[in-house]
Amino acid sequence: QEMWYLYNRGLHVFLFRKGSWASIIEDVYHTLSLFVPFGTQDVNPYSERDNLEFLRQYQQIKPYMEPRNGGQGTGPISLNSSLIHSGDFMGILRLDGLDPMLAWATGSTTGHTAIALRKPEVEGPGGLHICESTAKDAYWDTNGIQCTPFEEWLQKASKAEHHVVWAPLAPEYRRKFNEVQAWEFFESVEGLDYGYENMLFSWLDTFEANYPCIPPKYDRCFSWILLEVLAIFFDRVSTSVAQKIWLQAFNKRVGTTGLHTLDLFRTYLEKKPEGMDSTQFLSGLPAIPEQDGWEYQMFPNMTQTGPAMVCSVFVCRIWKEAGLFQEIGNKVNCGEFTPYDVHKLGIFDANFDFPEECDSGEGSQHQGGDTKVCQIMGKYTLHLNDHNTVDMSSHMAEACPSFPPKYERSPTC
Repeated sequence: QEMWYLYNRGLHVFLFRKGSWASIIEDVYHTLSLFVPFGTQDVNPYSERDNLEFLRQYQQIKPYMEPRNGGQGTGPISLNSSLIHSGDFMGILRLDGLDPMLAWATGSTTGHTAIALRKPEVEGPGGLHICESTAKDAYWDTNGIQCTPFEEWLQKASKAEHHVVWAPLAPEYRRKFNEVQAWEFFESVEGLDYGYENMLFSWLDTFEANYPCIPPKYDRCFSWILLEVLAIFFDRVSTSVAQKIWLQAFNKRVGTTGLHTLDLFRTYLEKKPEGMDSTQFLSGLPAIPEQDGWEYQMFPNMTQTGPAMVCSVFVCRIWKEAGLFQEIGNKVNCGEFTPYDVHKLGIFDANFDFPEECDSGEGSQHQGGDTKVCQIMGKYTLHLNDHNTVDMSSHMAEACPSFPPKYERSPTC
């Protein structure tokens, strides 16, 4: 197989950026500093500083995150939970390296998303839950798809130093939202692992316009060729990682089962139209849209099967199961939705009468797109870029670029 690859794909040589050992060590230090909070309950001030600077330099989406109340306290604000309805959106960012990295790659100001959902037949505040797809780690004690009672979730999110904004659904979509169907769908997938299997594929929609680039000129970019080589290498090093991140998804796109990376690429290239460049054809493999009907063998023991759902995919699926996409005949694959794709949708209330707590010294209202949102916790302001600006359409979010720092997209994206 290696000889086939060498003769058909050639020898690839990758060069490090020119620089002194001192500059390389400094870059490594600052990169590692970004991710230190991912392994701790809190966010240390040095990593916090480096993550904010990373977003300003690499992403450049304005307005930037700025200190709230002089950077004192993280909330949460005192909020009457009866104002929050099933289907309302929670946009989240933690300055822990991972969230800012995901935000940079996808062109979103959030790195995590969640959704409010009331448990049917439970009256009062006890019925309100915040539901999400996430992973157990140093700052979150529950793994997989979960719904947490609202007050408990607020305390956990505050301890984890989340930045959280609340965006209510518009009245017409609130009326459409079928709470019973949404809760039944949640119960059918509760406890499934975080959707690592489609993590890359909700993001990679194009041949080359999704791979992030670095400043100052944004002319040095990640590429399919590098991803191709890394996938082959890590498949040899750790098959379990490969299965979890890309092998199952690639097999579904090629129409095969159980093939490893090299075999997958070889099989897929057999379908290449005559005269088409091999690299261009192969780079289109991850851009094949994720289908909501696909089911994966889920980690850790591979005995469970179910849909692979990262946070934004899960939020979209709740909306879909609750009936919000019926006006387009449910012709949407939520597996293609990034956090940006979720909060850009024009389904939010542009005239919501937020409580005074959202305007107080504890909370804040931010303009995002056509709609204000209420920030309910966080040391820094969190805006939702292009919020509530894109009407839903059939097969939206399936072929969308995310090229920094302008992140220019078509109207259907």
